[in-house]
Amino acid sequence: MNNTRSSLEIMFEKMSDSELIEIIEKKSKDYTEEANKIANSEINRRGGLNLLKKKIEEEINMSKNEELKIEKEHIEQEQKTPKKQVEDKNKEIKQSEKEPQEVYKFKVLLAYGNIFSGIGWLVVIIGICIILFSFIEGKDLLPMIGVGLIVIIFGFFLVASGQVVSCFVEIERNTRMTYMNLVKNKTNEM
Repeated sequence: MNNTRSSLEIMFEKMSDSELIEIIEKKSKDYTEEANKIANSEINRRGGLNLLKKKIEEEINMSKNEELKIEKEHIEQEQKTPKKQVEDKNKEIKQSEKEPQEVYKFKVLLAYGNIFSGIGWLVVIIGICIILFSFIEGKDLLPMIGVGLIVIIFGFFLVASGQVVSCFVEIERNTRMTYMNLVKNKTNEM
């Protein structure tokens, strides 16, 4: 009998407060009278039934408060993330608005296209001058007009190639500006 009592005492000592209260209030019919006495004595040793209930209630409230605090922090973090993203986008847009609208990323390539086109126009003017001088001189008219036309055609090819390069630079600039405007509109909608 003493052996059983000792093992019951050890078993009840290891139980949590809520397990002991559950045995006394809900499952007392499942235990012997001796087991119920030992459970009651363990509850009294821990401060009594009311104190244990109050302690459990405080633990539940603390746990709920901790859960609410964690949930609140999580919600605040979720709310900060989109706000921070919007703020970053707004800073990016403000910086891009400070830049002039006609900013070219490929300035050297644009200069190359303009120079090539300018040289082409000079060649066209030289071809026209060759034809005009051939009329003024009056001799070897046909070969000089032919040379002048070939020079003019070559000049137009130079103009066209320079303008093609400039066109690609303009397309790039236009695409970049369109993207920036789309990003700006999207962040304004947020």
